[in-house]
Amino acid sequence: MAKKDSLKQYAADIKKARANLSMIKFDIPNEQTTLLNDVKTGKPVFFLPPIEGIFESLKTLAKEINRPVVALNWMRTMQELKDIKKVALYYKDKLKQLAPDGGYDVVGHSFGAVIGIQMCRKKVPMTALVILDPFDPSGMKEDWNVDERFEMVFTYLRAYIPDRIIGQIQKDVMEIKGEQARVTKLIELMKHYGGKHLHGKDVDDIIRGSFERADMVIKYKKKNIEKMRSISQAHSSKVVKRKLKQVSTDVSLVKLLKKEEDFQILQDQVLNSYGFRREDFLGRFDIYTVIGNEADFLTVHLAKVSDIVKEKIDKASASE
Repeated sequence: MAKKDSLKQYAADIKKARANLSMIKFDIPNEQTTLLNDVKTGKPVFFLPPIEGIFESLKTLAKEINRPVVALNWMRTMQELKDIKKVALYYKDKLKQLAPDGGYDVVGHSFGAVIGIQMCRKKVPMTALVILDPFDPSGMKEDWNVDERFEMVFTYLRAYIPDRIIGQIQKDVMEIKGEQARVTKLIELMKHYGGKHLHGKDVDDIIRGSFERADMVIKYKKKNIEKMRSISQAHSSKVVKRKLKQVSTDVSLVKLLKKEEDFQILQDQVLNSYGFRREDFLGRFDIYTVIGNEADFLTVHLAKVSDIVKEKIDKASASE
């Protein structure tokens, strides 16, 4: 009886995975921007690309915002951008073209969160930056390795695929030797579990691109953690001042947690990975936590997350 129930649950999980994956359009956009909701008037809110490079996972959030939500797309022509600094400069120039007067309200999820932080460092004239971080804080470690990229991609997939199925996928992928062979296996399994319900012509490129973006995030955070360690050992205030830049943008972080964490430790971990101290923010740096798993972040907790986003961007615009 238990085995029969287990098989029923497995079949239900596969059905759910296929239904969820069928909602994703795996197509790399050709346009520089895309409107993510139906609002045509008002000051735009700009969304930076998430780890997967497409915005399917953020459309429900965009529809909760009563201002135009403009996706700053990741296009094929951007594949030569291999580090966070270059990507941030690209979007800095793009925003200047779209809204020369500045005062941008920006939302970044996962990869986009790190891009947004680097844009703060480059003094991009943002009024508000809201960063959405679905990654487990235990992943913010000092000794990174290649498997961290896979964990970031699995984090994205967990929003669509039940734990039992993603666990099996993870096992099958990580048993294989060789990074490229693992990526190829993951793409194969995505197509297997998605079946004929998988839409779009760019599944392979989007999955492979996700690993490239994850690699950028890991290198950026690792470098920041090393920098913060060296700063903590520096005795000269001049050295600290030279290595750190102050941020005038109001920054809000919405952090997914699997369980309650010590808030001070969490804040220190986050700031270290971004290469800042709390005192480097001339404006506000607020952290909001959501308890749950990746699938809950923008579904079960959509109302809470969207309320935080709307409050922060509307408050910033009202104060201009």
